[in-house]
This record gives sequence, C-alpha cells and structure tokens, in this order.
Amino acid sequence: MLKKILICCPIVIGQFCYADDPIKLLQLGKQAELQGDITLAIKQYQNILAVNSKAKFAKFLLAKALLLDHQDNASKEIFKQLLEQSNEQEKKILKPYLNALQNREKWQFDFGLNYISDKNINNASSQKEIENTGFIKSDEMLPQKANGFGYSLSIIKQKNLNKSHYVHFANDFSGKVFFNNSKFNEINNRLTLGYGFQNYKHSIFIKPFFELQFDNITPYAYATGLRTEYKKTLNKKLELSSSFEYSNTNYFKNFSKNSHTFLLSSTLIYKNRYLQHFFIGTDFTYNNAQKRANSYHSEKLRLGWIAPWQFGFKTNLTLSLAQKKYKDKALLGDFFHLSNIRKDNIFDVNFAIPNNHLQFYHIMPVLHFNWRKQKSTIDSLYSYTKKSIFISFERAF
Repeated sequence: MLKKILICCPIVIGQFCYADDPIKLLQLGKQAELQGDITLAIKQYQNILAVNSKAKFAKFLLAKALLLDHQDNASKEIFKQLLEQSNEQEKKILKPYLNALQNREKWQFDFGLNYISDKNINNASSQKEIENTGFIKSDEMLPQKANGFGYSLSIIKQKNLNKSHYVHFANDFSGKVFFNNSKFNEINNRLTLGYGFQNYKHSIFIKPFFELQFDNITPYAYATGLRTEYKKTLNKKLELSSSFEYSNTNYFKNFSKNSHTFLLSSTLIYKNRYLQHFFIGTDFTYNNAQKRANSYHSEKLRLGWIAPWQFGFKTNLTLSLAQKKYKDKALLGDFFHLSNIRKDNIFDVNFAIPNNHLQFYHIMPVLHFNWRKQKSTIDSLYSYTKKSIFISFERAF
C-alpha cells in the first residue's frame, strides 16, 4: 500500500514525508481514505502527529481529509501552518487547497433570465361552458396569452462554525413580468437562516424561512415555515436526498385561502462511470386550507436522466406523473358548489440542453422544452395541454 501511495504522490512524498513517520499508521490512514472512510483516516493521521507533531506529510494528509469532511476551519488552520513552513515549490501544492476552502466561504450568487411566450398563462380549459351548469365562461376564464420575462436571483452563504457545524443563510428572489398581460406579474422572495451539519457521508440542514408573495408590486400573502434537507452518500454510485417542509400561508385579503402545507420529498440518485446521473423521486404534499374545497393532497413520481456530451453539451430530462385530489366539491366563485370533487392527473416532460462552451462572461445559455397535460374531473375548468420552447441565460458567481 505504501508503494502505491509513493507512486500516486511522488512529488508530495518527497517534500512532506519525514523518515521518522509511523509507516503503519500512514498505511492505515491512506487505506481508509481510499476506501472512503474519512473519519478513520483522520484518526490515523492524528495518531501520527501525536507521535511526531512535525510530520509535514501527515499534516498535509490530515488537512486534506478534514477538507473532505467539511471541517473547513480546522483544515484551513493546518494548511496555513504548512504554508508558513514551506518553500515556493511546496506552496504551489498547498495554495489550490486553500483556494478551495476560501471558495466554500464566499457568497454564492445564481442568476437566471428567460423569455416567456405563454398561450395559456392562467392554465385554463378552452371549453366555454362550465360543466353542465349552463354558465358560460367570461373571457378572463378562457386561456390567456402573455409575453414577458422570468428572472431569478439566489444568494447563499454557508459559514463553518466548528468541526462540521455550519450556519446557513439564503435569499431566493424570483418573478415574472409580462408586457401584454400585467395582471399575471408576480414576485416571490424567501429568506432563510438556519443550521447545518455536514461531513463526507451525509448532511442535514434545518432552515426556518419567511416568504413574501407579490401580485405586481403589491404583497398578497406571506408564509412562515421550516424546511429540513438531508443528503446521504450510500456508496460511490448511489446518493439519497430527502426534504421535509412545513409552511403556514396567510393571505392579506382572501382569508379563505389561508392554509398549512406539508411537503415530503425523496430522491435516489445513481451515478455511473460515464458521469451520467439517473434518478427516481417521489413528492407528497398535504394542504389544509380554511375551505375544504381549497384543501388537497398530491403524490408525484419523478424520473430523470442527466448526461454530458461532447463540445460542452449536457442533456437533462425529467418525466413526472402526479395526482392532485381536493377534499370537497369544487367551488365556482365562493359559494356555488359543482357536482364533482376535483381530481387532477398531471403529466410533465421537461428537457434542458445547457452548453458550457458557449459561455459569455460566464453566462451560459440553456435550451428548454417543457410539455404538460392536465386531465381533471372538472374538465371544462381545469383540463389543458400546453408546451413551450425557450432559452434561458444562467450565471453562477
């Protein structure tokens, strides 16, 4: 094993390894690291330093292992010590690790912009008569066209407190603005401040949030809640990602829509040797509104495939099937009950093609194709089919 280490890291060994290092501990530590047991590797490297606190190579391996374990403060401190004790050639080896740690601490910004041309912005059925009631829809209840832009800006900061403990801050801002149908303009902003624990195997984040929703520039609802996210690396190819969210939404005027919502989501991701990702996931949503006709529960199944290709292209395909069932007979207006309880079956296809070779000032174009078919028991109001093709521009910095 030591021979294998020497072959893999000849330059580093030559510069950092001391003759009096405990070879057996070095072997055990490196073997544990190669097998993915970073916790054991850290213990072995610490045992080496307990015997010889000046063993630079052991310090280097310990700092690397702490970096993999997301113990950023401890890793940074050791790398800084090594940097002070190193010559110029050794510093060239150390600086990329320090840069990686500094990048983790930076504020992260994600920006997106896309053009929208939607022939059914209100997701309405094109049928003019409402079920068998004899009522005829107004123009506003029929599909409406809208052209404009969608935009989003996310700001994220994670700060290592001690060992693998973190404080998490995020602000997610998004909206749509339309030139020819401004009543569908919307803005949404969610502010999050929470706690996280992460290491090389798993991570958990607890994120209380406050959210505001705007109609044009007028706020019409706010929500408070809690979101938890859990990720676990099962092995080199499998990863599990789960989340739970509770939100309490309150409307400033339409009080009957006030609701409590519970969301449970889980996704299993498989990564093959060709850097392709396959995933399967489920989402369960339970919404309890003041009016039973506005309350619902839904289940969704998701399947996906992400694959890199030549010339910077990547494809991202997601298929989903969902069912959404309401608790009481549908309402027309606030008082007139229809004869059926609303139940929707929803089919979605989302296909995206980004290309990182076409970046301009780090702005990457992404071609999107989206298709949706919704079949409802209240066919004349909620059944529709729509598709869209558009290009978005995205940047992370």
